[in-house]
Amino acid sequence: MPTKITQYKIFLATPSDVQEEREKIKRVIEELNLTFGKRNGLRLELVKWETHSIPGIAQNNPQELINPLVDSCDIFVGILWKKFGSPTDKAESGTEEEFHRAYERFKENSSSLRILFYFKNTAVSIDDINLEQIQKIKNFKKDVTENKKLLYGSYETIEELSGKLRVHIPESIDELKCYENEGVVTDMDIVKSENELGLLDYVDQMEESINLSLTALNQITDATNWVSERIKSKTNEIEALTLGGSMPGRKTIRSYLIRVSKNLNTYANRIDPEITLFYDNFEKAMTALSNNIKISKIDLIVEEEDFKQLECSLDDLIGNISLAITEMVGFENSINELPKLSKELNSARNNVSNKLKKLISNLRISYAMALEVKKAFIND
Repeated sequence: MPTKITQYKIFLATPSDVQEEREKIKRVIEELNLTFGKRNGLRLELVKWETHSIPGIAQNNPQELINPLVDSCDIFVGILWKKFGSPTDKAESGTEEEFHRAYERFKENSSSLRILFYFKNTAVSIDDINLEQIQKIKNFKKDVTENKKLLYGSYETIEELSGKLRVHIPESIDELKCYENEGVVTDMDIVKSENELGLLDYVDQMEESINLSLTALNQITDATNWVSERIKSKTNEIEALTLGGSMPGRKTIRSYLIRVSKNLNTYANRIDPEITLFYDNFEKAMTALSNNIKISKIDLIVEEEDFKQLECSLDDLIGNISLAITEMVGFENSINELPKLSKELNSARNNVSNKLKKLISNLRISYAMALEVKKAFIND
């Protein structure tokens, strides 16, 4: 029997200076389709002018060919950093015109779309500073906050932005799902989508997913300690051979390097599946925790003390992830400092480095997600 899939279009509005963010957001949408989308019977489509606008000739300005994409989107995502963009016939930049178009839609019908806007706070090189562009960004920010009451987001790194979007996009879709057919669904209907799950079900989901996530993280820690001891042991062997002042032969050194390389590849193979298990279960835990908060606030069935306990648990989790990031970055640096003495060692070092980059990226995304979920305790 065919399955009904609901599609949501996400329009991305940015100048050209945040190209890396545009590529990363594409991957975030792909990941959300595999997790959030699959669980909820929906599909997210990222709409960008370079992939969705049809080539043609505009009567006045090329922006006219892009505006229809804004008119049909469900979620508008805007990003600004150091560049505001080139003027159009109606605004100081294409991004500004697209925002105003989305904002007018929202004013006419607040159930038609959701607007997410972010400002990048990373420092700009003095050679890249354009005072005119920076001033336009400041004017825009002042206008949208004071006159349009926009609550914008900010970020330092792409990983932080990714973490925010992994939380904000599903929340925006939940809000849009409140409006069905001719009427408005109640707040309680938002949290009844997953087979009528209730508070206790989400608590069970959350605890199970957090335990699985932490177990995966512990397995990674154990594997890291294991390979560190192996490398230390092999280093001690070589040092012992040089105590008398004699240098070990080339065959001895190559044998040592082959064994170290084998240990590094074993380590990479051990942590690879654990990285996926960690992140997938962490995301499930954050989703369950968000739903837990929604139900609790609506039904008022959880005491303030219980919320404080949840918040403390989340703080502990955030602290553990922060510590793991520091440790893994340090370990990655030590791996990258290994000398390039043989092709076996070089290959194994690159293998481990790639796995660690993936792990650190997932840890940073999880850290940003956890911080966003924590805000729900403060804002709700």
